[in-house]
This record gives sequence, structure tokens and C-alpha cells, in this order.
Amino acid sequence: NNIRLKKYGKCTNAVVDYRVRGFRNVSTYYYFFVDEKKYTGESTAVEDTKYISKSHIKGEDVFVTGDTIVVIYLQTNPTINGSNSFVGKDCNCGE
Repeated sequence: NNIRLKKYGKCTNAVVDYRVRGFRNVSTYYYFFVDEKKYTGESTAVEDTKYISKSHIKGEDVFVTGDTIVVIYLQTNPTINGSNSFVGKDCNCGE
């Protein structure tokens, strides 16, 4: 899906809903709106965190609910979406 998202996807800002810290990563759950309908997604990209330390394993994550990240979605099916940290599309919507 990342190839389709990079080629055909649309950029938008998503709001961080909540975070779950696992053994080796942090899952960031987010939501965004398209035509007044709410869509959700998840990212495990290290770039979608704000760590005080350079080590994402040992550092303190200071990302909070309500922060925003850039996500890409398919206009024909916004349930197909992903963090731009993974997709790598050239976006200009508040990065």
C-alpha cells in the first residue's frame, strides 16, 4: 500500500489519539477527517515520536494526545492510510 499511497495519496494532518508502548516500539493511533467522516490509523514509525533521548528504547517519549502527524490516504478509500514517516511522500501540510 505504501507505493500506492506515495503515488496517489493525499496528505493531511492527523491527530494523535493515544499511544501504546511495546517492548521495542511505540504504536501511535491517530484519526483524521475526510468529508466530515472520521478515519483512523496506526503507525509504529520512530519518527512519529518525540523522544528526549536519542534512544527510542530508553528515552522518554514526550508525544502527547492531541499532537499532529502527517498521514497519507487514498481519496477513493481513506481506510487505506499511513504515516508519512513510512510513506515518504513530498507533502506540504504542516510537517
